[in-house]
Amino acid sequence: MKGDRLPSARALAEFRDIFCDAHTEFALDRCPEHELARVLDGQASAELRRLVSLTDRRKLGAFFTPHELADRLAEPLRGARGKIVVVDTSCGAGDLLLAAARALAPAIQRATATVHLYGVDIVPEFVEVAAWRLELQRRVLNLDLEVRTRCGEGRSAPEAASATHVLLNPPFASVQSADDCAWAGGTVNGAADFLDHTVARLAPASRLSALLPDVLRSGARYRQWRRVMGESLDIEETTILGQFDQWADVDVFLLGAVRRAQPSAGGAPESWVQEASGPTVGSRFHVSVGPVVHFRAPDSGPRRPYLTAKDFPTWGTIRTVARDRRFIGRLHRGPFVVIPRTSRPEEPARARGAIVADHRQVAVDNHLLVLSPLDGGIDECHRLLAVLRSEAANAWLNRAIRCRHLTVGAIASLPWIDAGGSRHAG
Repeated sequence: MKGDRLPSARALAEFRDIFCDAHTEFALDRCPEHELARVLDGQASAELRRLVSLTDRRKLGAFFTPHELADRLAEPLRGARGKIVVVDTSCGAGDLLLAAARALAPAIQRATATVHLYGVDIVPEFVEVAAWRLELQRRVLNLDLEVRTRCGEGRSAPEAASATHVLLNPPFASVQSADDCAWAGGTVNGAADFLDHTVARLAPASRLSALLPDVLRSGARYRQWRRVMGESLDIEETTILGQFDQWADVDVFLLGAVRRAQPSAGGAPESWVQEASGPTVGSRFHVSVGPVVHFRAPDSGPRRPYLTAKDFPTWGTIRTVARDRRFIGRLHRGPFVVIPRTSRPEEPARARGAIVADHRQVAVDNHLLVLSPLDGGIDECHRLLAVLRSEAANAWLNRAIRCRHLTVGAIASLPWIDAGGSRHAG
């Protein structure tokens, strides 16, 4: 990360000093147990939020992993034996490595495992705090293990090549893809880019546990990324974990995988997102995104009825589109169904539909998905609203896509199910 994107040196120095100054050294025989727990659990995140603005934390990708999620990522380490090398190349203040120490403590104490913990981060203050907290954890649990941390660029860290296990919560902020990127061009989610570089360095049979934004699991734009990852990884788990925490409004999932000895030609099947068996919405409707990007589309051509997300009667019928604008481009003639693309997992209905019964040629804003019936006209549109309103459809979408925008792929893949949860035969 470029130096001009870092938050103020003063804030990071204060963060480091809270943990690492000599006067904060703990005498373990006198320190209350609850104080130790606070330092090893939530204090690092709390102090970072207090000292560093949300804008700068986003630039850094500095959202430390909550205790429960860290333990979930470290779960595969329980019961591990022999020589164990755990690496986190975006270690922050060390939360994932702390979880690794907790998971491996019984094996270390029984002398059934020899453990090495290696952490890398681009922010030197984080590295110092991680080293201090890991030493404290080692002393609290009385563990004989090797711990090494250093400052550096995690995407190219050679430590990944020696890992038996990689635990990773990479930065999610957008980055520019590399010129030789095989799965995308332009700006991409930083977690996808970070994981791509990390996987390329893993040794065969090494195990990966990564906390990633749900858009990588379910977004159509990252389908090629998923294919590329499937060429190098045996995907064992893609578990939805919900919102990262109360301060980071992003849903995440756990990717559990093992590095293949040999690449799989063509990548693994598209198994990251559940697939419906039987009829789907996409088998009965053509699903697309409204073509009008209002502030970019030229104000030229004939005046057309213009439908926006502001004119949206949920579960209702629009018989006459009231707005209009000049537009040259793809139009839609009713009847069809529209669904707002913006959608949150906690909403009562993920896919809120309305029928457009205007038989004129209508321009549709790109904040709406357009579903045109392949057969059946307006009766088919009413049947679709019944599907979208069903609890079964809502539950399916909440499992399939946790990001804040519904995609064409997610809606097209939705099983054709009625309000009682059974499938329509057609």
